Amino acid sequence: MKQKHLVSILLLLLTTSVFATNTSINFNEIQRLASQGNSANQYVLGLMYADGRGVQHNDIQAAYWIGKAAEQGNVNSQYYFARMYAHGQGVAKSDKNALYWLGKASAQGHATAQTDLGLMYAYGRGVEKNDTQAVYWLRKAAQLGNASAQYNLGFMYNNGRGVEKNITQAVYWLRKAAEQGDASSQALLGVVYAIGHGIKKNDTQAVYWLHKAAEQGHATAQYDLGLMYRNGRGVEKNQTQADYWLRQAAAKSDIAGNKN
Repeated sequence: MKQKHLVSILLLLLTTSVFATNTSINFNEIQRLASQGNSANQYVLGLMYADGRGVQHNDIQAAYWIGKAAEQGNVNSQYYFARMYAHGQGVAKSDKNALYWLGKASAQGHATAQTDLGLMYAYGRGVEKNDTQAVYWLRKAAQLGNASAQYNLGFMYNNGRGVEKNITQAVYWLRKAAEQGDASSQALLGVVYAIGHGIKKNDTQAVYWLHKAAEQGHATAQYDLGLMYRNGRGVEKNQTQADYWLRQAAAKSDIAGNKN
């Protein structure tokens, strides 16, 4: 079976409900308060420019105001500003600056920032690769319940990266994320149970978690689940189901191939 590689959700676009509940936000009032130094309004004003809500889209203005709020310690602004540096949105792309602002937000307990900071260290983006620091920040975020951090921490334990290899801990964190619906965790947890590496082999649990991930469209899980059905492992042998899941996985491979 194929093992899922470390998956980064590095600097996902921060979602906000600021505009979802109020489509008549007073731009002039927000701008006035932002100009007076109110960090919350500076952040909102930056988001308005970034999204083109109530004002013409302008990434440079977005970065300006979000940066202002970040410098005042607004944690959401610090995370978003890091994202802007990572993608070169309104500012010159800079992994080092992204790392800096992720560090600021992480120090304030922002779980997504901690996750992304851990992944920056894991990949060596903007900083020398350091698996020990990666595990440190991933653990902080995982303990706060961040599913991506839990998956990646489980991956680190499973592979002995930045920490002594410990399958029990790997399964613990993978299960935490899997129970939150994280497909990558479900897929890897299924593989761990199927292989029985470091824990008691359990094909029933393997099929259970592979099925969860496969239903979410995880191609590797679909392929592995197809093999389980084909070989009657953890489930009654069923060639129809085997063919179905193998076709699902193959279709995604074909799509990926056509895009390259």
